[in-house]
Amino acid sequence: MIYKYLILKFFKQLKDWYFKRNTFSFKNHWKCIVLVPFILFLLFFNECKKDAISLTPLNLDVVFFGHKGGGSNSYNNNYIENTLPSVQDGLKSMNGVEVDVQMSLDGTLWMFHHADIGEMSCLSNYHHSLILLKDTEIEKIQVCSGTKQSRIYKLKELVDYWNSKNEGFAISMHIKQDFPTDTLNHPLIGGELAYLMKVADKLALLFPSIQNLDHIFVEVFNRTFCTKIHATIPKIKVLLLKAVSFPQQVDGAVNGGYDGISSSFDSVLISASEVKSARDKGFKVLLWTPDTKAEIIQAYSLKPNHIQTDNMYGAIICEPYYNSVGN
Repeated sequence: MIYKYLILKFFKQLKDWYFKRNTFSFKNHWKCIVLVPFILFLLFFNECKKDAISLTPLNLDVVFFGHKGGGSNSYNNNYIENTLPSVQDGLKSMNGVEVDVQMSLDGTLWMFHHADIGEMSCLSNYHHSLILLKDTEIEKIQVCSGTKQSRIYKLKELVDYWNSKNEGFAISMHIKQDFPTDTLNHPLIGGELAYLMKVADKLALLFPSIQNLDHIFVEVFNRTFCTKIHATIPKIKVLLLKAVSFPQQVDGAVNGGYDGISSSFDSVLISASEVKSARDKGFKVLLWTPDTKAEIIQAYSLKPNHIQTDNMYGAIICEPYYNSVGN
């Protein structure tokens, strides 16, 4: 960048003057003098650019969630995904955050996406499933992405941060279920249903500390889990997350007593009319994960309640579209 070159040039001139100040003259050092106001302008402009990155969440007709906090590391590598720093980064421009949730053998809920910790572990050949580890083991794990390194965070740390904010923010929790069959059927787990019932119990213990649960969501595919959440934490919205066509998801939500649907923005048979029909039935519709400008506008044009994205400029991209339709 040209301004970086000019800044370096300025400091070189300044160094030359310092070591040769006894012979300083306008003739010899006019470049240094002329560059001073210009460099100050560039520094000010650069600071303004930095400030512009700290966006304020916009009040559009769609709630935007930062995927995995501040974006998946495959797209946005500012911070390690599913960590509190990533959440804080995402909330600079998003209305809320989505996080992945798994439970340890000790019954602690942790924020982590992969079924195999080795996908992000800083140690090579460290292949373990978080749900088969104790808290003391998880606390020692360091996860890496490129040059970034962090630890695995507890869901309680996110809840505590939520409670520290006066107005709170929206949270969507993807309850991870895509573990190998032999992992879920391990004697220490007892099968998927037993695992999910314990997760529901732990959520019930964790979330009464939050006063406003209207903006808290759970994404899952299990009717019994949905029923239990409704019985223990009735204000939390349970969204059906199932890999079928959008109309089939709506039918599943009706039959399973869900509060809404969590669907890919390009799901089979999805359309604005299908989304409207689902919303007219009283369902919340969350679409994931459009990242490019074209994808985000496509998802926004379907008029869901929520959009989950790795692109922290998602709402900014949609603002002109929002204004153009007379809102």
